Amino acid sequence: MKFENLITVVIGGGQGIGQRICLKMAGEGATVVVADIADGRDETAEMIQQAGGSAVALFVDLTSEESVKKMAEKVLQEYGRVNHLVNNSGIVGAKGHIDEISLEEWNESFSINLNGAFLTSRYFLPGLKVQGGSIVNMASVAGKRPMKCRSPYCTSKAALIGLTRCLAMDLGEFGIRANSISPGRVEGPRIEQTMHHAAQLAGLTYDEYVENTKATVPLRTFIPPDSVADSVSFLCSDEARFITGANLNVNAGSYMD
Repeated sequence: MKFENLITVVIGGGQGIGQRICLKMAGEGATVVVADIADGRDETAEMIQQAGGSAVALFVDLTSEESVKKMAEKVLQEYGRVNHLVNNSGIVGAKGHIDEISLEEWNESFSINLNGAFLTSRYFLPGLKVQGGSIVNMASVAGKRPMKCRSPYCTSKAALIGLTRCLAMDLGEFGIRANSISPGRVEGPRIEQTMHHAAQLAGLTYDEYVENTKATVPLRTFIPPDSVADSVSFLCSDEARFITGANLNVNAGSYMD
């Protein structure tokens, strides 16, 4: 198995895409640290253990530097190194025109979508330096094109792509690669919530909006969470050992650059 004896930390691994990433990496031999503020982290770790894999669940609050620091210290004390850091946490954040969004709401999106990746990268850097490794940040197609009434989310994800490129530039000398993934609309509760809001703005029913949206996508589909997990696995693998500073579109062709 390609990740046997390697340590993977998945931030936001307790549910949704994060859970699929954890299961994928564990299925390929990694020891997985499921780090999340959500209770689902314990369930994800148990799923891995029941399947014969190795996993531990840890609490982390990305809005607290001290919480991130303590979580990283626990991992490094236990394992002595980290081979893969996957920053998957993110929130949809406030929706509305810019004059309808408070500074508190703006800062909340940046605190989780951007600052969290900065903090985890900072505090796991000593562990990544041990053998070299890979950082994968979960950006979004929304970070590369605007979405109506979604300025906190779009802007924070655009900044995350920029942070990824800076990490790639700064950490390459230590054998550490940094890449990001920009999913399109991924199947699940989050996209359903977002699209209900978008349908209301467009004056359409939810089903009408979904049908119209899929018609604009070359592959005429939304993205299964497992496809995103497959992309994370690839970017962490030796097959991608010369890929750094890249942003990988996983969006069925909805955005091309």
